[in-house]
Amino acid sequence: MLFHLKELVRLRMIPNDWPKNFVEETNSLTGEDLLLLIQNKNQLKQKGIDSEKFKNWTFKDLLLDVYKFQSADELAKKDISEERLQQYQTLEKIFQENQSSDPFIIKLKSVFKILSLLSNGDPADHFEIDLKKQEIKKL
Repeated sequence: MLFHLKELVRLRMIPNDWPKNFVEETNSLTGEDLLLLIQNKNQLKQKGIDSEKFKNWTFKDLLLDVYKFQSADELAKKDISEERLQQYQTLEKIFQENQSSDPFIIKLKSVFKILSLLSNGDPADHFEIDLKKQEIKKL
């Protein structure tokens, strides 16, 4: 199924959901490239972030993970390493703090916000609904 999702994302979802020029601009970016767009290595070192560890995935991988969360909610976490999830959180925080007016940076900031919202939704695996309190509790 993962192969099927990858192909759907590549052939249908990305071309339909994202501007062509944005996809072309991000095509070859790694996680490290995303970090270095808004922080230099010294700033990252001060925050205790090793940019080298972000080289293992690309923006295409990130978009696939966005669609995994869109399709499977928190169940997608089973297919994404804990290290990468933490790297996404780091990037989302750094992009959120950034006040750039560059349109490209603003688009990237939106991608990380979307990923954050999709990956932190209500539980989808094992939960209980309390109708009296009107809340969902993860079990």
